[in-house]
Amino acid sequence: MSKRILAMMLCLAMLLSCLGGTAAAAEPVRQAQVETQLETLVETYEGTTYTDSFFGARQCKGFADMIYDALFGVGSIGAYPSDIYYINLNGSHTREVGRIAPGYTLNKEGVDAVKALLSQALPGDYIQMKRPAGYGHTVMVLGTDANGITVLHCNWFGTNLVSVDYFTWEQMTNLSSGISLYHYKNYLAAGEYTDVPKGTWYHSYVQYVSQMGLMNGTGATTFGPGAPMTRSMVVTVLYRMSQDTGEYPMSFADVPTGRFYTAAVGWAAAKGITTGYTDGLFHPDDTITRAQLALFLYRFAQLQGYDTSASADLQQFTDAAQIPRYAAAALQWAAGEEIFQGSGGMLRPVNSASRCEVAKVLTVFHRLLNQPVQAAACGAEPAPAPAAEGLPALQQELALLLCEENGVWSVYLKELSTGETVYMNESPMPAGDWIEWFDTTDGYPMTAAAGVGGPDVALTSAGDFGQLLETACDESLQLVGEANAAWVVPGEYILCVMSDGAGDVADVMAQIHALTAEALGD
Repeated sequence: MSKRILAMMLCLAMLLSCLGGTAAAAEPVRQAQVETQLETLVETYEGTTYTDSFFGARQCKGFADMIYDALFGVGSIGAYPSDIYYINLNGSHTREVGRIAPGYTLNKEGVDAVKALLSQALPGDYIQMKRPAGYGHTVMVLGTDANGITVLHCNWFGTNLVSVDYFTWEQMTNLSSGISLYHYKNYLAAGEYTDVPKGTWYHSYVQYVSQMGLMNGTGATTFGPGAPMTRSMVVTVLYRMSQDTGEYPMSFADVPTGRFYTAAVGWAAAKGITTGYTDGLFHPDDTITRAQLALFLYRFAQLQGYDTSASADLQQFTDAAQIPRYAAAALQWAAGEEIFQGSGGMLRPVNSASRCEVAKVLTVFHRLLNQPVQAAACGAEPAPAPAAEGLPALQQELALLLCEENGVWSVYLKELSTGETVYMNESPMPAGDWIEWFDTTDGYPMTAAAGVGGPDVALTSAGDFGQLLETACDESLQLVGEANAAWVVPGEYILCVMSDGAGDVADVMAQIHALTAEALGD
C-alpha cells in the first residue's frame, strides 16, 4: 500500500510540476522587443503559405498561436469554446482585455464599440473574431492608429496565405459579428517598468519621458526610480532633445571617449550648457543636484531661444539661503514656470535629484517647450463662411486660419462661434501631415488633410493647402459616412463644418466641390 501511495504522490508531483510550468507567466517583455521581433516575423512569413498545425490548431489560429509563442514563449493562447468569438485561456500568462458579443451592427454604436476595444491593442496582441458567415478568424496586432488597425494573419485572401492588412474601424465592424482581444500579462508597454507601479506619484512622469525618448531604463524592464541621476545622464537627455548631430571637441580630461555620454558632454560644453567645476573637470558620475539641474535646463531653454523671463520670489522657500549664487536666476525661472515647485515649503537646491524626480522635472519642462502657440500670434480673422444649402443639424463650425511667417504657412484651428483657439499644428507644417480633430460631444471624426500616403504637396500657400484639403475630404466622407463639409478661401482660411450624419452626403459634396473650385480659381 505504501508503495502505491508513494507512486501516486510522485505522479501527482510530476503533474503539478508540468501544470505549473504551463501556467507560470514568463519574464516581462518590453514593447520595443515585441515590435522588433514582429518586424522580423512579418518579413519571414508575409506572402508565404502556412500549412502546419500548432497545439492542434490549423490555419489562422495555428498561425496566430505560433506567432504569439514566438513573441512571448508561452505556447498556445487558448482553445475555442463552442462559440468561436472568444478563447478559453490556457494558464495564467494571458488576459482578456475585453470582448464584444455577437449581435452588433454596422452603425455608429457598433463602430464606436469596436474602436473602443481594439484601440487598446498593442503590437503582438491577439484578436479572435467571429465572421458574419459563422466561422472564426484569428489575427495578430501589428499596430493601431486613430482610424483603424494593422494585423498579421492568414487564410483570408487565399488558402492559408499569410498577409499584412489594414482595416478601418468601420471595416472591422463590417467584417465581424463578435470580437475578443487578448494581451500577454507581462507585456511592458512603452513607458512601463516593473519597478514603476501604477498609482505611484511618478508613474505618469516616467511613462512620459520614456515614450518621448527623453530617458531610458536602467535595465531591460527596470527604470530605477529611486536611483540618483548623474550629471552625464542629464546632459545626454538635453543632447537628445537638441537633435544636434554636430561633432564637438572635448575640453574635460575626465570624460573618456566611447562612453554613452561623451558626445553629449562635448556638445554641452561647446554650447555653454555646462562650464564644469572650478577644477576644470566635468565629473560625469557625480549625482546632479537640483540647483545644477535647474541651471542646465535654464541654459538649454536660452540656447533654444525660449522665453526665460518668468521669475518667482525664492524667499517663499524656507531653505532659500542654501541656493547657490550661480543657480539663483535659473531657480527663479524654474520656480516661476513651476518646473520646480518645492515640497513642504522647501526647494532643496543642494539635494541630489533622483531619477523619478528628474522624470517629473523633464516632463514639465518638455511640455513647456512644446506647448502650442496661441492663435493671438496670428492677426488673421476668419471671413464670413460660404452658405451651404441643405446641410442639416449643424453642430460645430471651425476655421483653420492660414498665417504666413517668413514664407512658411502655419495652421490655427478656431471655434468661430466663440473665437476660442482649439488647436494649432506644429510650425512649419510638413507636407502630407494629418490635421484631424474630434467633436468631443459625439465623437465624429473630421479630417482636413491627406496624411501618410496622401499627395506630397509643399504647403507654401493657401492654394496648396486648399488643393490638399479638396483631395482628402471626399475620401474622409466615404470612410466616415457623416455629412462633413469644407471650403477654402485662398490666403485667409479653411472652413470645416460637421453635421449629425443626417441628409444626403452627395448633395453636400457637390456644393463643396463647386465652392472649393471657385475659391481656387479652377
